[in-house]
Amino acid sequence: MTIQYFDRRLLEFIYHLTKEQRYMNSIEISKYLKQKGVNVSDRTVRRWFTRLEKAGFQYFPFPKYDVLGLQWVIVLVYGVKDESIFDIIPYDMYISKGAGFSDHNLEYICSYVIPQDSYNKFVKFWEFAKQKKLIKDFKILKINRATFLFSPFHKIVKDGIIKFDSQFKLDNCFLNLLKEEKKFNNDIHPLIKKNPIVLPILLEYYRRHVSSYDVWNMIKQKLGDSVWDSYLKKYRRKASDGKGQYIVQRFLSIIRDNQDFIEQVRVIYDPFYKVHNVLLLYIVVQLKKDMLEDFIKQIAKMSVHLNIYHSENDTYMIYSVTSVQMLYPILKLANEYSKAKPILFINDFEASKKFWTEERFSLDYAKLFDPINVKWKYNHKEYINKLRRLSKI
Repeated sequence: MTIQYFDRRLLEFIYHLTKEQRYMNSIEISKYLKQKGVNVSDRTVRRWFTRLEKAGFQYFPFPKYDVLGLQWVIVLVYGVKDESIFDIIPYDMYISKGAGFSDHNLEYICSYVIPQDSYNKFVKFWEFAKQKKLIKDFKILKINRATFLFSPFHKIVKDGIIKFDSQFKLDNCFLNLLKEEKKFNNDIHPLIKKNPIVLPILLEYYRRHVSSYDVWNMIKQKLGDSVWDSYLKKYRRKASDGKGQYIVQRFLSIIRDNQDFIEQVRVIYDPFYKVHNVLLLYIVVQLKKDMLEDFIKQIAKMSVHLNIYHSENDTYMIYSVTSVQMLYPILKLANEYSKAKPILFINDFEASKKFWTEERFSLDYAKLFDPINVKWKYNHKEYINKLRRLSKI
């Protein structure tokens, strides 16, 4: 049977996946859905995943970067002279190209996860880029955590068009996530220090729904047999692919049941970004804490889904997948709630696609992480020298 990508039953299936915060395999998904009154077999779940992934569907556990010893930062970049500046620091995860709503010099929003002890050097990199006139200006947001909220897709996306014509309430499971207080970790988690293999396991599951067999093969592909001398020294006497797969299964079960490692389970569905009236909107606002929940409730009613990035000094970056009809209502809402003038940025999906590659989405731990000393590598001098060379072109 051919799957219609905006079929109501399919969209409801995807929405149900967002409501369970434990990362599930196909058997667990089938059991979970049956509890919700949706009779879908394990075989059907696997078949749907196979077909949907070809269309750009992703279901995965989103990691807490601080327990990996990383600081998440988002950089707003104004007036870029040469896009190859984004190829210099190998810790970039996501780059969006577009235009600021009121300031057209704002051209890019870039997401990085950098070693925690390298933040000051990272700031100096962008200061030097500005000094060398490779950019006009920049603004950095330190992200402490993220919350991902999902509206009932099957009630909003109809016949490939986003229609906010039905009243719905944001599910309490998402509101509870919004209220959670998180303690930021300033060091790599003790489990990773003791068992460095946990780090590549977490990173290989990012943006993928794969088996432990697949994860082990991807780790072996990147590290080769040296994985036993670096990440699995205490197991090397029993080195085999079977043992490696067992280790992945063992630590995945620990990770899934330990809230220290997973921020939230996420879904990404590319067809949402291709409907003819879609608008991909970033908003930076300053909100009093007692106003955050009300603001999010209001904007959620105008969004297919929301990413909420919690920064410092009551600052939040909101990413809304919405419709073009909602631009001015959202702008009005942001102006009403924000203590400072909000920053709006419209993402150009087609212009951004060239940056959305597997290489950028995946941290190259084989090159960037030292499992023996359990430390990330950050070559500030090399990055600055590359900036100097770029400024002479």
